Amino acid sequence: MDALQGKRLAMVGPCWGGWAVFRASAVFDGIRCGVVPHPSCHVEDMLGGSLEEITAAVRCPILFMPAASDLDTYKPGGSSVEVIKARFPSTASEVFKDMSHGWLLHGSADDLQIRQDLKRAVDLMTQYLEQHLQEPQEQQQPAAAAAAAAATAATAAAQPAVARQHPLPSQPEEESSPDEEIDRVPATAFPSGVAVSLVEVVQPSALGSSEAEETTPTVTNHFGDAPGAVDVGELLDRDARTPAPRVPEFEFWLHQLFSGRCG
Repeated sequence: MDALQGKRLAMVGPCWGGWAVFRASAVFDGIRCGVVPHPSCHVEDMLGGSLEEITAAVRCPILFMPAASDLDTYKPGGSSVEVIKARFPSTASEVFKDMSHGWLLHGSADDLQIRQDLKRAVDLMTQYLEQHLQEPQEQQQPAAAAAAAAATAATAAAQPAVARQHPLPSQPEEESSPDEEIDRVPATAFPSGVAVSLVEVVQPSALGSSEAEETTPTVTNHFGDAPGAVDVGELLDRDARTPAPRVPEFEFWLHQLFSGRCG
């Protein structure tokens, strides 16, 4: 993490990638902000901790983008939102009331509503990242931080570990025809989709005009090879490595987002 000191960094983590956003923020204060679509940060409960404790340790503002089926704690007025917002006032939650958990990466852009919400999500993400990467880093509110930490600690201490378990949202299984052909790409084609990506933004002004035109934006996961890093996908035996249906519109918008052309 020392190599990242002084850089303007932000994180995007859909689903349990939000857990990695929370974890990384807790141990590295150089992260300007995080964006968590359809959050599952409560996987911390499955790892021996609690959502309340890891939320209290977050050290940057977060934009939550929960689906209708996600837990209330991630929605406006929910405990996870309010605990972080007390310390970082720009923390916000935007609910996608017509979507189900997982829609951002796995939803079909053939559906008009999903396509509209994909664009809305990327627009919100772009605005939030631009705001926090271009402005001075938001500072934690000391008094609010102490009060929030104390309240969270008291809540966690008053509840047995089993009672703090937060169930993962259930998903209906999709039916598919045996002869249906779906264009698929590796999950790694989505820069923020495997678990989480730590995004380093290069300002266009830092490059020459010809170099800026020819440069292909890259997004690096700085945590995957770190000593002692946890392979979250294998740990949870989830479907992060299962090829996902291709979503051309989302890939295009995501490319625009990380190349600094979406605004």
